[in-house]
Amino acid sequence: MKRIWLDEVEGSSCELRDDAHHYLKTVLRSREGDEFGILTPEKFCMAKVSLITNKFTALEILSERPAVKPSYSLAVYQCVLKREYMDFAVEKYAELGVTEIIPVISARSMKDVKDKSFSRYHDIAVKAVLQSENEHVPVIMPPVELADIQADNAEKLLFYERKEGKEPL
Repeated sequence: MKRIWLDEVEGSSCELRDDAHHYLKTVLRSREGDEFGILTPEKFCMAKVSLITNKFTALEILSERPAVKPSYSLAVYQCVLKREYMDFAVEKYAELGVTEIIPVISARSMKDVKDKSFSRYHDIAVKAVLQSENEHVPVIMPPVELADIQADNAEKLLFYERKEGKEPL
């Protein structure tokens, strides 16, 4: 099923402009009468294209229901990688249904995460969720230092690949 992401949907109709309009009109080649899903942070809607112009796409909301939230909590602590590798990791975590991604700064990782990276990570996660037909976008948390991670929570596991010295973990 074709699906798009919107920050919010109010009422029984809405208009898409800019990126969402371009995506429906040009990429998906939607026509009047086509039905597709709309995912928002809180709900999932079925919609039908009622009008397509050069400037906007008008939609009629057919039905809506609350978005399915996972019954579990799965947080992943991921050391910060170079751009394309971190993007790939965020995409795969979102496809797998992770609920929270926490970037970790360690001695061997990238040292900073810029604010615009969080926006990019969110966009990547949204696209991955739409593709995998999940309905929950993982929360991207602010980065933490490796030493600040507390492993006292029994539901969270931390796997760390290396340590100083030659003894195994």
